[in-house]
Amino acid sequence: MGSKGKDLNMALSGLEELAERLQDIGGDLKKAMTDVLDDFADTIQADTEKAMQNQNLPAKGEYSHGATKQSIIHDPKVSWQGPVASVGVGFDKTKPGAAGWLITGTPRQKPVMELQRIFGGWAGGRAGHTGQNKYIKDLAFDAKQIMLDHIEEAMEGKK
Repeated sequence: MGSKGKDLNMALSGLEELAERLQDIGGDLKKAMTDVLDDFADTIQADTEKAMQNQNLPAKGEYSHGATKQSIIHDPKVSWQGPVASVGVGFDKTKPGAAGWLITGTPRQKPVMELQRIFGGWAGGRAGHTGQNKYIKDLAFDAKQIMLDHIEEAMEGKK
C-alpha cells in the first residue's frame, strides 16, 4: 500500500519477544499481528480525522476545499505477503490534497501540530528528529497489550 498512504512499518521493542512466546505456546501469531495492525490503523484513522477538523487547520480551515480530508484512508485492511503484514494509514497519496504540507509545514506556514504529533516521528518526519515519538510509543504499548491478551487466550486454550 505504499502509494496509498504511509505503511505502518516499525520495529517495536519487546513485541518480537511476545510474538515468539505466543508462537511457542501454539497461539495464532498471524491473527494476533492482524489485530495489532488493525488497532494501529483504527487509532491513526480516528486521530487523523480529529486532527483535520477545521479548528486545527491553518486559517481555521477557511481555505480548505476538503480534498485532504477526503484523502484520509478509511477502514484500512491488513494485507499479508508471506510472513510480512502491512496496512496503509494516514493519507492516500494517489488522491489530491495537501497532507504532506500540513504535516511538515512550509516556510510560510507552520505544520498542523496534531498531524506532526501523529506522523512526525516516522521516517520522513522532521529533519534531525531521532527516535520514536510519544505517539509511536503509545501505539507500541497498545500492541503489547494485544499480544499479551492473545498469549493469555492461547494459554487458556481459547486460541
